[in-house]
Amino acid sequence: MNSLAQGAPKTISSVADFYYTCQVRSSAHVARSTPLEKAIPPFPFLCMSASALRLGLAPCSRGRLKINFDTQRVWSYTKSHFSAAVSLDLADHPAAQALARIPYPRIEPDHSIFEDLSDEYSLQGNAVSTSASSSTPVETLVQAVKDKQWEHADALRRELVETGTSIPHHRCFEDAALSALSTHSPELFAAWLELIPDFHAHGKPRQFRFLRARLFADAPANLESIMNFAFVTTDKRLGRYVCTQAAANVVRHAPPQVAHEFLFELRRRMLVKAVGKHSQGRARRIKELFSVAVRTHASAGRLDHGVALLQAARKEGISISGFTYTMLLQRLSLAGDGTRFQAVQVLTPAHVLAELSAAYAQTTPESSPPISISSASPAARLRALNNSIKSPSHRRRAPSSSTSLSTHDLSQFIHDYTIHRPPLSPRSLQLNAIELLRRRASRAGARAAATFALAEMLAHHRRHEHREVLSAFMRSFHVVGVPTDTPLHVDAPAESYTKTSLGARGKLWPGRKHTALVWSAMVSLNVAQGSTPEHGQKLVDALYAELLTQARAPRTASHTVDSAHFTAFLSAFARTRGPPGAARIMSDMHALALAPPAAHWAIVLRALAERGAAEQVWGLLDAMEGPQGANGFPEASIATHTAVLKGFVRAERLAEGREVARRIEARYGYVRGARARTEEALRGLEALERRLEEERELAEGYLEHRAAA
Repeated sequence: MNSLAQGAPKTISSVADFYYTCQVRSSAHVARSTPLEKAIPPFPFLCMSASALRLGLAPCSRGRLKINFDTQRVWSYTKSHFSAAVSLDLADHPAAQALARIPYPRIEPDHSIFEDLSDEYSLQGNAVSTSASSSTPVETLVQAVKDKQWEHADALRRELVETGTSIPHHRCFEDAALSALSTHSPELFAAWLELIPDFHAHGKPRQFRFLRARLFADAPANLESIMNFAFVTTDKRLGRYVCTQAAANVVRHAPPQVAHEFLFELRRRMLVKAVGKHSQGRARRIKELFSVAVRTHASAGRLDHGVALLQAARKEGISISGFTYTMLLQRLSLAGDGTRFQAVQVLTPAHVLAELSAAYAQTTPESSPPISISSASPAARLRALNNSIKSPSHRRRAPSSSTSLSTHDLSQFIHDYTIHRPPLSPRSLQLNAIELLRRRASRAGARAAATFALAEMLAHHRRHEHREVLSAFMRSFHVVGVPTDTPLHVDAPAESYTKTSLGARGKLWPGRKHTALVWSAMVSLNVAQGSTPEHGQKLVDALYAELLTQARAPRTASHTVDSAHFTAFLSAFARTRGPPGAARIMSDMHALALAPPAAHWAIVLRALAERGAAEQVWGLLDAMEGPQGANGFPEASIATHTAVLKGFVRAERLAEGREVARRIEARYGYVRGARARTEEALRGLEALERRLEEERELAEGYLEHRAAA
């Protein structure tokens, strides 16, 4: 090709010149070549179809030529249509050598056959698409996650996993894991969580604030994801701020056997990652992990599972904190469980027992007098209640000097303060005494906050403010163990208590007393919302069916239904359906292995007294007045006799009412004015006596008048 290069001009002025030169040389070559050489074209691209090179002749002019080189399409066409012979190097072929010997044309090409360029050439110009910047599949995955294209990113991740492509860890995959929580797919959450960098990439522990906030905000619905979260972060040595909180929530919400397996699997993973200088730190975290789990069982009222977990941990050589031993022993002592108390006492270290004995020895009536603030001034009552709210750290440092927060005194103070305080103003709404106590209780810990919420609910319940009871519950607790149709947002009136802020603690787990008050409020609201008494009874029946469903569920759940949940239903059934309705509730409780307390029997006795069934009342009352409650009945109290007295007064049974009043005075040595409800019932009996006496006198006077007439 040297001769071609030597004879060629320095530049080819246009595509037309190039095409003209190719045509001249092709004609000369065909004239001089042999038949075999004619089979191989000197310029293969000139033998291609017009669609390949987009050589199009305008129909309006045979001389107009339009050439559009589409590089990608030409290359793909030639790659698929060239034969093997043509695609070879033809430098040594005779035809190529003959072509090289042909001189370049010496005459100028005639441009008159082409017309000048006009605007028509740009009307339908095809833009040449530029090739996209090359990126790897992993880079595409990272970009999809950053662009929040979650479905596309998950599909690409699955394809990479199926093809065995290694996916490098990246911080952005934490956002994908956070988004996966909304799909309620624990597997998807764990898959994205596996792709976050480990401890070596960060060099310091991670707190995972956003993930923890989302997960633990609704722990019962995210239990499997919480367990996966703890496992993955432990494997990556990032579980310092995760494992303890995860253990507390799993133990609180999961069945005890599942929680037991989770704790020991988490411990196994911790020990695998504990090497060298990190071994002591892992041992401390394992101790904290199991201590929190035991205390969570005890706080939930599952003392048997707490003791079993403590024994299993000590059998494996796991240490337990002294505070956990102290708390468990105190709970067992209050529950009267001597067998388990001795079992825990055997496992308790000697120094913990010595400290506990010293604390009890120092506790004397002089050092910690009981709080009695019912008759004190409002300021003194507020100071006493404020001082009774202790933080957990203070209780651990000085167990002997800490006084417990009395729910009764706090509820009474809230009730009195609400009645006697001045009208609310925008500033007093934020800085009143109740709000100050609430904030202090919230800072003191979960137990103090739950106690304050219970006192607030009791104060509303006492005044029959059922919507305010629900409002106080919703402010402080998760919606667990309550009816499914409980309104999540209750509009409390302006005069109700001020808003609360639990801060970083979030909402609490309700106790059985809290949920029982919610059920009672819902019963009262359903009765009031019924358009007719029959409609109200249907609403209460549906609510009662839901309570039975929860009560018949496995008792391994985090919340249990006790006898207090049936109190409101027993009152409603006894009021609307009489003794048969009350008997139905009592029968269901016996089927659930729930012993009705004395308060429930008082409701039944009052229903019988209101219907004048004196013989049945005396039979039950005599059985309950026996020592320790004869025949399995609970022992009667003054509240029981007061309820019976109210029933007879309402039924206008004067003789029976006088007999109950006599029993109250003889059995309890009652002094007038000592008990508000009993005093109210006695005043009702006296009013009934006066009214019946007046009616008797009027009747006698009428008869005398008729006789005289």
